[in-house]
Amino acid sequence: MIRIFRDFMKYTGFCRSYSLTIFVMLVTFSAAANAQKCGIDSVPARTILIPYFETNFDMCDQTGGLDTVVRLTNISAVNTTAVLRFWTDWGIPVFGYMVNLDGYGTYRVSLREVLCKGSVPDPETTFPLPLTESNLLDYRSRFVGRPSTSDELCYGSDRGNNIGVGYVTIDNEANNDIFGDDDLVYDNVLMGDVFYRGKGSAGDTAIEDIAQLLTLEKCKKKKNQKKRLKCRGKNRLRKDLNSMFTLEAVESSTGFYGVSAVHLESLIEEGPVPGVSQEVLPGVFAVQYDKAEGPFELIVWRDNQGASSPQLCGTTPEHFPLEFTQVVAFDEESQPTEILVNPAPFVTQATTNYLDNVPFSSGWLYFNLHSGNSSPLSQAWIYVRRNGVISSSGVNALFDGCDA
Repeated sequence: MIRIFRDFMKYTGFCRSYSLTIFVMLVTFSAAANAQKCGIDSVPARTILIPYFETNFDMCDQTGGLDTVVRLTNISAVNTTAVLRFWTDWGIPVFGYMVNLDGYGTYRVSLREVLCKGSVPDPETTFPLPLTESNLLDYRSRFVGRPSTSDELCYGSDRGNNIGVGYVTIDNEANNDIFGDDDLVYDNVLMGDVFYRGKGSAGDTAIEDIAQLLTLEKCKKKKNQKKRLKCRGKNRLRKDLNSMFTLEAVESSTGFYGVSAVHLESLIEEGPVPGVSQEVLPGVFAVQYDKAEGPFELIVWRDNQGASSPQLCGTTPEHFPLEFTQVVAFDEESQPTEILVNPAPFVTQATTNYLDNVPFSSGWLYFNLHSGNSSPLSQAWIYVRRNGVISSSGVNALFDGCDA
């Protein structure tokens, strides 16, 4: 008999009905004020997580091909500064740069243009080093898992191709006290979306799809009850196909960045280091599958369960592969079977052919990606690429960071 946590039966998203919600962001910050603590809701935020990016470095001097395009918006009337940080699939930060956003301003960028050509709004804001041709060559080697040109060490997984893979975090570094108040909620002004272009790694047809970003709000209770941010309510999944998933934050040292903030201090000393008081992401998911629909890839981001550092090539940091608690496959008649294959051994990845481990033709998969040895519980996010299209359709978070 397969053991599934009792909490799963209590909080399972399949016992709920989720509504499609369209959010209109006004100058009044009403969306932020109505955010759900640890809920998954589409509101402005201080931190944005792009859980996965991929771009083909063989196409640096050409148009088209595999790329990830990000669009970022400041929904406040006050100018702000966003800091983009690029991480490898081992959770090692490589470089970053800053973007000044005018009030209600938007910034759109091709990550391939950044990684191939150093195309950033202000080259003076890059850290820890300028985006020179030699430094960019070094950075690209780190994202494809080959020896760094600076120290001959490896910073990520070698996938045997020239496709750069990693993830991006975006932080609002300015304090937007537009109401003359230092409440952290007023830093929650960033929104955006991400476009995945070109062929998927499963060899699918060219696509361009909008997938939601994760945004992590900052939340702070005030002594004055009238100014207290209302962070209450059960976890609710809201899908807005034109924006992003957003996750509000609680003021806690167990938030989104966790041990990753240590990496930033040690490896990007000249860059601004974000706080760790971001929201806790969920770690338990349900994913629908149907083998008749064609190629299927899991796009999984996971909280790093240890301090990653560059390694001699051919080796990995000792805490990889990342541990997980349980994966269970269900068929259409709710018959379960446990899957022992690790769906996501690194911090971010596209896992192909995972359905080869599933004996059923269709149904849903239960993923508990918490590590039994991690405290607090590890965090994660899942997308699915079906027939070349990356989206969150058919993916439900069964717990939020507080429930778990």
